[in-house]
Amino acid sequence: MVAAARGGRGRGWLTVHGWLGLALTLFMLLVLATGTVATLSHEIEWLYSDRVRAEAAGGPESWEGVLAAARRTYPDRAFGYVSAGPGPAFAWRVSGTREDGAWRDVFVDPATMRVTGEAGLLRFPMVMRQLHYQLLTSTSLALYAVCALSFLLAGSLASGLTLSKRFWRGFFRLRAGRGWRVFWGDLHRFCGVWSIWFALAMAATGLWYLAERAMQEASGYSVELQAGPAVLAPPQEASAPPPVVGIAAAVAAARRALPALEVRTVELPRSALRPYVVFGQTGAALVRDRAARVVVHPVTGAVLGVRHPGMMGLAERWAHMADPLHFGDFAGLASKLVWAAFGAVLTAVAASGLVVWIRRTSRAGVTPGVRRPAMRPFWAVNAALLALPLAALPAFVRNYGEGPQVERDLGQGAPRAEAVSAVLVRDFGRPALLVRFCAGCFDAIRQAEATILLNGGETVTRRLGDDPNRLTVLLPDGRSADDVRSVTLRTTEWSGRRAVVRWLEKSSG
Repeated sequence: MVAAARGGRGRGWLTVHGWLGLALTLFMLLVLATGTVATLSHEIEWLYSDRVRAEAAGGPESWEGVLAAARRTYPDRAFGYVSAGPGPAFAWRVSGTREDGAWRDVFVDPATMRVTGEAGLLRFPMVMRQLHYQLLTSTSLALYAVCALSFLLAGSLASGLTLSKRFWRGFFRLRAGRGWRVFWGDLHRFCGVWSIWFALAMAATGLWYLAERAMQEASGYSVELQAGPAVLAPPQEASAPPPVVGIAAAVAAARRALPALEVRTVELPRSALRPYVVFGQTGAALVRDRAARVVVHPVTGAVLGVRHPGMMGLAERWAHMADPLHFGDFAGLASKLVWAAFGAVLTAVAASGLVVWIRRTSRAGVTPGVRRPAMRPFWAVNAALLALPLAALPAFVRNYGEGPQVERDLGQGAPRAEAVSAVLVRDFGRPALLVRFCAGCFDAIRQAEATILLNGGETVTRRLGDDPNRLTVLLPDGRSADDVRSVTLRTTEWSGRRAVVRWLEKSSG
């Protein structure tokens, strides 16, 4: 969008625009290009993978049938979610963990109730999104670097509009036959003016992601409020786990409480102490699929809480708008195609701006703007950022493709050696304790708590969750499996019986 700069003020703005656009231009190209592909990543996967395809969309009764089909095929799995496909021709997903703790998606055709396949986390849509916003790394620093590009994007847009006093002429000006310099300049302005609204949306949502992550890491604060309790108090009079109502009953209860609800995902309780959470849409504009949610009691089927966009304040509503605005998935394939097209246009803005600068600075004589020698340190920064995904790729594949990696097998615990064992693992790059109960043993447990004693006397205690395949306790930062001196597991069964299981007692002194 840069017109010819005249006078000192014009040269100053040209320099500002140049620095904002060029400083991290190669890194910006990577982020823009991967974001464009990520927008259509599910559709791209659909083209080459039979497992994600379905004959037709399912009906209201599909939730029970889809879950039953997955459980019949994989009876050893601890399933946690059932999700409708991202489009009518997509299989539904039943997600959970297998015995080694690895997360798996089981795909089911909702029309035929046929299991079409399964996959781990290492799928094309997830890889593209991780590459786009975190460069395949497990550190927040990479996400902050990606989100910080929003400042450069907003500054480039503002300085470009300042330079182009009659920028609207660029909407229909793309001259051919006037030489490459004219063509590339026109292309830069043409793509720039057509993508003004899109650049604003990307800058605003990128800045929000940066602020959201910073708030969460600094204080754990989230603008997204819960609809109901996440953990239920155990019934004291129960001597056995009470039966859990079926998913169809939970969905029906949610629809009675929120008649406009179009269900998209159901979080399963997996025990009598965790509620169903039914997520979906209520027809509100530009919100993600979990904006509306109903919490349902797993035993009684009673509704424990409701939350939908009409109840939200501005901050919470914006939190649910950011993803649809960033990836354009609010109106199905049609809006995704529009977002992908303008993502390509915005990528062309960055690429054509680089070409314009290269051609301008390749000529002899003094030219306004950023000169080549001044850019050399920034090329090194760009190269380092582009190398991050390559450096992180082995660990990324290991963490997302193989599940938890065993570092130290503690063996079976005493005194109930037949019932429980423990291993120290690396779970997504973090050292952790993984407790394993024998088949069927976990159903008798009402409550379980693990305490780890580390070198130096530090202890970590955590009440374990309700996924029998992922009863994990993360070790503190900087600690490893070698720092573990002892592990103590305390359990309370539904019958009231209590037990204490220990590992590495000799090491604990």
